[in-house]
Amino acid sequence: MSDMSFLRPSLENHSTATHGKLVLIGPVILLCAWYLVSLSAVVPAILLPSPASVLSQAGRDLLTTEIRHDALITLLRAFGGYLLGMVIGIPLGVLAGLFPAFYKSFEFPLDFGRSLPVLTLFPLFMVFFGIGDLSRIATAAYPTILIILLNTYYGVRDIPRTRLMVARTRQASFGQTLLWVVLPGALPQIAAGLRISLSWAYLIVIVTEMYAGSDGGLGYRVINAYTTFELAELYASILITGTLGYLLNRVLVGLEERFVHWAGR
Repeated sequence: MSDMSFLRPSLENHSTATHGKLVLIGPVILLCAWYLVSLSAVVPAILLPSPASVLSQAGRDLLTTEIRHDALITLLRAFGGYLLGMVIGIPLGVLAGLFPAFYKSFEFPLDFGRSLPVLTLFPLFMVFFGIGDLSRIATAAYPTILIILLNTYYGVRDIPRTRLMVARTRQASFGQTLLWVVLPGALPQIAAGLRISLSWAYLIVIVTEMYAGSDGGLGYRVINAYTTFELAELYASILITGTLGYLLNRVLVGLEERFVHWAGR
């Protein structure tokens, strides 16, 4: 059999270029539809500004320090809840996956917790933590913990038992088994939980920033534009917020593909 490895770089580059082109199709279609609707005046211009005016407003916003300050506030709050979710969720998920009795002991609270809309707890968190950053971080941490915990649990639970038996027969310690068998086997599922939970933490923080008492953030920026009826600013803030969320997800997807390359194999 001839060695065809020399074709791999070109094939990978072609695949990357094709993927980049396909990613642009959706935004282009949406922009065209938006432009046609605004041009036809089916929706009044006061309610639906043209794409050009919104993109122009977004460009002006990005040149200001206020938008960077608001984005930084939102990211710090989101990552605060996200890091809490990692620190709490991964160890508990590993324990639940390794020891079924541990999972059964907390099965009802877990099922109850993930059935409860997280925003219903925000007033409760404000009672305990006040109306500042801590209540928003706690609200973001709540779904993050559940998502990471459950993904870790399923990742550990689905590790082939034969791998654990081999570790036992070779008299590997608990720490060695955890480091060389459990975590590598569960890492694809953990990585998926980390990616999903970051999106949730970001989303929850933005929504809580729309409540009373917020002193900044992208959510505050959106609701402030709504209350002052600055529609171009409203659409621009939504566009910037969504783009930042998309970029965060793409960063995690890239890290997952780079460091968890054996997923699905």
